[in-house]
Amino acid sequence: MDNAAALFVDAPVEEGHGARAALLTPSGPVTYARLQGLTDRAAHGLRARGVEPEHRVAMLLPDGPAWAATFFAALKLGAVAVPLNTRLGAVDLRAVLADCRPKAVVADRALLTAAGVDAETLGSRVLDFDALVAGAPAAPLPPEPVGGDAMAFWLYTSGTTGSPKAAVHCHRTLPACRHYLDVLGVTAADRIFATSKLFFAYALGNALLIPLHARATTYLHPGWPDPAAVAAVMREIRPTLFFSVPTVYARLLHADLHPRLGLRAVPIARLP
Repeated sequence: MDNAAALFVDAPVEEGHGARAALLTPSGPVTYARLQGLTDRAAHGLRARGVEPEHRVAMLLPDGPAWAATFFAALKLGAVAVPLNTRLGAVDLRAVLADCRPKAVVADRALLTAAGVDAETLGSRVLDFDALVAGAPAAPLPPEPVGGDAMAFWLYTSGTTGSPKAAVHCHRTLPACRHYLDVLGVTAADRIFATSKLFFAYALGNALLIPLHARATTYLHPGWPDPAAVAAVMREIRPTLFFSVPTVYARLLHADLHPRLGLRAVPIARLP
């Protein structure tokens, strides 16, 4: 079986990491066992709503446990996760949904409202995460047998050269993050923070797949980072690996935060 969800949410618990923190959030930590349980409940919830292999599951969610659990739940079912940019406007959001034709849309109602989209106009396929897992069994759900070339998730391009297009990623591409464990020296002792959001491929790898593959801990913040928010994370979480992009690095340098936080002007900085 090549279902990548097993590697990231089931294997850590089987290896004895269940009690360790997989995710850190403003609401508190989420252990590897808790992440596995949330993922299985979300998968049961999706299956109860008719989601089957190769069906698309669109996600309009802030970064956090619900995002991670919904993403891996879709993969566990052999379905296709479609993370959506939470800053899409109504026209682009409707165009992406029309293109991917999701069987279910797991969405934060506030994000839909901010995008100018009435959930009722999208039909009964829209539900929030709490509704998805409410009443869902907590029983473990075995991953759907899939081949390595089976679709795992779609990420839409920004549309700078036309309308957004879906870049298709297969199950075999997710474990490729293991190469970065050696390149970056990531271990289970690391705490990781990325300023980009999980619907970007950069953050999906650096802030979710790499940490979970290493059995490390990642900090997921639901909001968009500004220098003050980044400074607060640095002080309170003390990440050992920090990922960002040139625009944010420039803002941090302009805010003159780096002397206190130990930031260095490099794409990836290991902090003291």
